[in-house]
Amino acid sequence: MNLLVSACLLGIGCKYSGGDNLCPALVSALQSGGHTAVPVCPEVYGGLPTPRPPAERRGSRVVTEAGADVTAQYRKGAEAALALYRLCGCQAAVLKANSPSCGCGCIYDGSFTHTRVPGDGVAAQLLKANGVPVFTEENFTDLHGLAAPASPASENEAGQSPAPEFVLSNPLPPDAARIRQEVFVQEQGFAEEFDSVDRTAWHLVLYRDGQPAAVCRFFPGEEPGSYTVGRLAVRRPFRKMGLGAQVLAEAERRIAALGGKKVVLAAQVRAGGFYLRQGYVPRGEEFLEEYCPHIQMEKTLAE
Repeated sequence: MNLLVSACLLGIGCKYSGGDNLCPALVSALQSGGHTAVPVCPEVYGGLPTPRPPAERRGSRVVTEAGADVTAQYRKGAEAALALYRLCGCQAAVLKANSPSCGCGCIYDGSFTHTRVPGDGVAAQLLKANGVPVFTEENFTDLHGLAAPASPASENEAGQSPAPEFVLSNPLPPDAARIRQEVFVQEQGFAEEFDSVDRTAWHLVLYRDGQPAAVCRFFPGEEPGSYTVGRLAVRRPFRKMGLGAQVLAEAERRIAALGGKKVVLAAQVRAGGFYLRQGYVPRGEEFLEEYCPHIQMEKTLAE
């Protein structure tokens, strides 16, 4: 199953001090159970830097030890965590105990004296209010009571290829970077492949037989209800299998789940036929990106 997991518990250095809260037992249990961890750090998603001043809840507010009110950032991060949970089809969340954002059932009291009181962090509270089962690294073993998804049939068993696996990440994960490096930099010669958008966009990687095969990214567009898709690439060994269409269709499905109504993209002109077959319509004149002709295309998503 897909599980929303505090990124710090997975060894990602996003805690307030810049370190992590790696929980080897949790990582091992996720791997042995066949679960997919979807990392999240509500504080970072809320716009707070790493490192950052420690903060604690005081009633409905979240404040730093110096008295700065960071409630708005924590609420923004909580909403992003809920959106990520829904977008990735998660079935539960495992969050960092005692955190003003992720704590579940017990948090620090706002005195910055390591005094714990009953309560939930801002993100955990919002997730629970929306029916999400929330655990921490202290009680994640209760997850054994949740059914894991059945393994897809192999090609030999069913006479057809296994269904592709999709993994959504933010920021740019290594497998997505690997595919884009191979296709856009090494094959096509683009020098400015990676940009600041990679830090905020969602990156969707398609795996075939356990190998990263295709990728694209998407992020909110300038118009309300619009999303931009880009950097769609398929590795050479996996071409002519329809994987480009599959990863694009999955991105559209997830965009629709976020309330998106329209998808826009800048297509290489030589790939225009592919996007036409996926229902995209050209808009405007051709333009150059790193000397390569592109054209803007868009598609209205079905209600």
